[in-house]
Amino acid sequence: ETAKHDYEQFDNYDDVGIHHYLNDNTPILNGVVKHRYSDFVVNEIDPEGTIATISRDTDVVKEIEILEKSKEENKKEEGDPSEQGPKKIQVTEEAKAVISEVLPEEGDRLLEHIRKINEGLCERTEELALDHIEDKERRTKVHHLFRNHISDFDTYTKQIDGEKKIMVLLKSSISKNKRKKLKMQSDKEEFPHIKVVMYKESIESMQAIFNFSKLVKKQAKYFGIAGNKDKRGITFQNVTISFGNLGNIKRAQTNPQWIRKIKIGNIQKVKKLIKLGDLSGNRFSLAIRFIEGVTDEEIKQNVENISTNGFLNYFGMQRFGCFNIMTHTIGKEAIKQNWKEVIRMMLSQYPRSGVGKDRKESIARLALEDEDLD
Repeated sequence: ETAKHDYEQFDNYDDVGIHHYLNDNTPILNGVVKHRYSDFVVNEIDPEGTIATISRDTDVVKEIEILEKSKEENKKEEGDPSEQGPKKIQVTEEAKAVISEVLPEEGDRLLEHIRKINEGLCERTEELALDHIEDKERRTKVHHLFRNHISDFDTYTKQIDGEKKIMVLLKSSISKNKRKKLKMQSDKEEFPHIKVVMYKESIESMQAIFNFSKLVKKQAKYFGIAGNKDKRGITFQNVTISFGNLGNIKRAQTNPQWIRKIKIGNIQKVKKLIKLGDLSGNRFSLAIRFIEGVTDEEIKQNVENISTNGFLNYFGMQRFGCFNIMTHTIGKEAIKQNWKEVIRMMLSQYPRSGVGKDRKESIARLALEDEDLD
């Protein structure tokens, strides 16, 4: 049994087609589930079969610091591109021959410019101005030269003192700060998202996400989960944060607004976001209390039956709703394609508690008065 709901007060199992137990020979156990929220524990299982969990003494701040330290060590091992020597521009013998052919008068200036860049005798941002070439065929050969033989450079046309010039510039001629930013972007693109295991107790999944999102300064729409977990219970599930910030998560842990019903742990940087349905199942731990009228041997027999045979995952009156008109009766009319009756029943639904009954009946009467529902 569970806490009393509307559907338990009115309905008969036979009415919804539940006529037998899976094993009629097994003794019936009458007890109470979810008497305490800790009686019901759910651990999500991801598509690879990993069970989501965190330890009681998990230290999120320490986990983040380890991640940040690992990232710094990787940077040292790989070396910071901004601290490495600039890339040398390679000019093959074939390229030199083409330069002599298409730039007979200015080829030497171009090669000298490349030598100075390689030896650090001029800034890599310095541009070289070549005379404009009027002949279209020869101009095409020049563009072919830069595109296929010395592709480290780009060219564009510019007016200098009233004369057209072909400007030659190094593609990688960007500042040291820009190189650092590009390196940071590259790091982010490799593992751009954050994944955590979220523990919650007696709170809806989306409410937990909303609280979490506020404290890490990220809108809830950027959080990904495989599905909602029960409110009354202890649940563990995987959560991803699109382009999340480790620093914000660390600061959130010391924020006095962080609620005790939520904990996070097992923080990772990942490439892929979690979407609805990204799980292979859930592991349930369930306590049944106040069992009476059965022996220990009969309890053991029940447990062994469940362990051996499993159980159907669509049992219980809660599957049929707690309204005056139950969902399966609407479903029957839908199968019969009796659409007027389906609409009538849907418009006439209200909770068995009676809340909104008069209003819903009034709406149904107005809509169904002329029965013109086509």
